[in-house]
Amino acid sequence: MERHKTNNYSNKRMKEYSIHGVPFVIVHEPDYSKVDPEAVIQRVKDMIPPKLVEGLDGFYMAHLKEFDELNRYAVFKDNTIYITNKQDDFEDMLDDIVHELAHFTEIK
Repeated sequence: MERHKTNNYSNKRMKEYSIHGVPFVIVHEPDYSKVDPEAVIQRVKDMIPPKLVEGLDGFYMAHLKEFDELNRYAVFKDNTIYITNKQDDFEDMLDDIVHELAHFTEIK
């Protein structure tokens, strides 16, 4: 797993990884997921060909208010995939990422 940088913004620890060169930013919040996001990122890298993410601006994992308002766990908008870090298990997080990647490929 490639870790590019770790930063502190607004008292939240951030780590940046990549999936085939596309940034994947994880914001560690107090109520963090039960899932190891690094394992999910590695699984996505193993199963998704690089061509599939070409042109995607990035992935951003944190719990946004929008997720509660829309009763969703992930969203594709502004050429970025946003994923909540409040997930029940590995498969749920993986499924959400793959689902939003499918939305991205629809506009390619």
